[in-house]
Amino acid sequence: MDKQEQERYVLNVVGAELVDAINGTYSDEINKNQENALDYYLGNLPGSAEEGRSQVISTDVADAIELLLPMIVKQMVSRGPIISFNAIHEQDEEQAELETQYVHDVFMSDNTGFLNIYTFVKDALMQKNGIMKVYFDDTPEITNEEYSGINELQAQQLLSDPEVELLGSTVVGQIPGPQGMIKLVDIELERTCNKGKVVIETIAPENFRVNSDHNSLDLQEARFTAHVSLQTRSELLEQGYDEEIVSQAAAGSSDTFQRKYRFYAQGEEITGEYGTASEDSSQDLIEVSECCMRLDIDEDGIAELVRVVVLGNESAYAILDIEEIEENPFVSSSCIIMPHKFMGLSIYDRLKMIQDQKTSLWRNILDNLYLQNNREKEVVDGKVNLDDLLVSRPGGIKRVSEPGMIRELAVQPIGQEAQQMLTYLDQVKVARVGVSPDTAGNPLPVGNDTAHGIERMMSAKEEMTGLMIRAVAETGLKAAYIMIRNLLVRHKDTQESYKFQGKWAMVNPSDWGPRSKTTVNVGSGTGDEIRKQSAITQVLAYQAQALQLPEQVMVGPAQVFNAMDTFCKVSGLTTADEYFLNPDTDEGKQKQEGMDKQAAEAKHKEDEAKQTMLQAQNIMAQAELLSSKAEIEANQVKLQNEQDKLKSESAITALKTEVDVLKGVNDGLQSKAELEFKYAELDVKEKLEVEKINSNQAIKLTELEMTAQKELNAELKDNLEVE
Repeated sequence: MDKQEQERYVLNVVGAELVDAINGTYSDEINKNQENALDYYLGNLPGSAEEGRSQVISTDVADAIELLLPMIVKQMVSRGPIISFNAIHEQDEEQAELETQYVHDVFMSDNTGFLNIYTFVKDALMQKNGIMKVYFDDTPEITNEEYSGINELQAQQLLSDPEVELLGSTVVGQIPGPQGMIKLVDIELERTCNKGKVVIETIAPENFRVNSDHNSLDLQEARFTAHVSLQTRSELLEQGYDEEIVSQAAAGSSDTFQRKYRFYAQGEEITGEYGTASEDSSQDLIEVSECCMRLDIDEDGIAELVRVVVLGNESAYAILDIEEIEENPFVSSSCIIMPHKFMGLSIYDRLKMIQDQKTSLWRNILDNLYLQNNREKEVVDGKVNLDDLLVSRPGGIKRVSEPGMIRELAVQPIGQEAQQMLTYLDQVKVARVGVSPDTAGNPLPVGNDTAHGIERMMSAKEEMTGLMIRAVAETGLKAAYIMIRNLLVRHKDTQESYKFQGKWAMVNPSDWGPRSKTTVNVGSGTGDEIRKQSAITQVLAYQAQALQLPEQVMVGPAQVFNAMDTFCKVSGLTTADEYFLNPDTDEGKQKQEGMDKQAAEAKHKEDEAKQTMLQAQNIMAQAELLSSKAEIEANQVKLQNEQDKLKSESAITALKTEVDVLKGVNDGLQSKAELEFKYAELDVKEKLEVEKINSNQAIKLTELEMTAQKELNAELKDNLEVE
């Protein structure tokens, strides 16, 4: 088919899908449900009570939403990355963490992350589903620049930039230069920046379309999705759409009332025709439908996923753009998921009946009090001045012709029974949505049986809130984070500086490999946070105890840092990097290496000191051993000398005895001279023997002392050589 036939075919298919979506997920019934949900949230019940009766309205829907909203949003924005990408092997751990943090920064910092999450969650709580659109915007940013009085060289440098286009120049003068006169010019430039970025938008539920038979929150498999919006002619031209088609587009919207109902619900009036209030035609609002659908545009029998931008809603009448796309850009979530359906349930759906009943009870209680304070009266006709009865004031006068002509009618008080009913309805409300003012946001008391009972009660309530938190994270934010990463890999092909784990690095997302597994990092409410804080505090205490044990291998710097990182996150901080040094970073590794080196040097010095002390102790022990040996030998010599002395004394005694005998045998000698000579000879012999014994004893003692000293000197010399 030719181009015109193809355009007619596409318009017919898109128009039919838009009508099907309007009759399904955006039917009058669902549209009315969403409008009523906003009215109940704002306390605008349809109709009013009779004049003179109580007009009070219970706001249970708004109360429940405003209690649930901070609990859910807090889990999404105060714990760092909501979704983390899983590593696929050991060397991939750091890269997975970098991608997780980078994608999180794109979601929270490059876009209005908090506002997107707040709106997304509040739409889901109030009007069944929250909708986000995630896409890569490569629309060039065009700016005009003017420079006055610059020289030709400066002008050439500006024009050398490929992003710059010259719009006009004027010579305004000249100045002398080193090689002649230099012209001065005024120039006007147009700078076109093509960086591109990932954009996240939240879409009002009434502006979203999906095929009526879609039966899942996952929109990737939806046959048809669309975002219907109002854009100015100027915005459409800036996006590069055909000027002729845009100029002929009709201003205004086909569902003006639905566009205005958010203003009407809050008492705000929109003057003028919706979409054409401005006198400037470039600001006319034009209805545009951005449709993502499966369509066989190349006529090969296989439908491709395409993005078709058309003018109009159910009556699409012109095509602005058509292109193939990789994935559906829309993400949806519901706090109360209905299986096998796209639309979930809202808090309004759960509490509408409760709010109606409590409103009725409140009105009856107040009307009953009013009647008790100003009761109806029975009067005798003609005996009472009726004008006095029309005025009710304290101390007022009622004129009667006879006493007893006025009697107040009894009113049965209903306060106690009504209060019991209100209490019961509040219990039903808590059971339906899992939140009440007495527990929302309060820490869990611990330490006694009563506290444990309160903890169990609060845990049962928070299970419902925790399920809502998990539902939003799993069905909405998880899909958004994966989509952001995919868009970065496909479109972000330039390097940029990025700070990760305390250090700057060059990051190029187009170099990232495939990755599909993710982990959701959200808890289930305040009670879950308190339990996590208590648990991680115990872990830190156990780690401190383990570190005191010798030869323990369970706890190291990495484990302690991980525990502190978890503690910071569950305490409402971001990460532990701002307060503690991560041992896995380069700085942490350098510090650990320095500490290990210092510990090794200290251990080496300690070992040397121990070795020196041991050697000194060995020397002293050997010296004591040698000294003991020398002492023993000296004692042995002394003992031997004593024995020799005894022997000498015995010999001397024998000689003396012999002398005495000789002296007694004078007559056996020939003469006195011979006797004296013999006596002198014995006396000399005795002295020689004593001197010989003393001399021998001195020599042996000297030899023993010299031998001991020689052995001690040799031992000391050997020890010194060993050192």
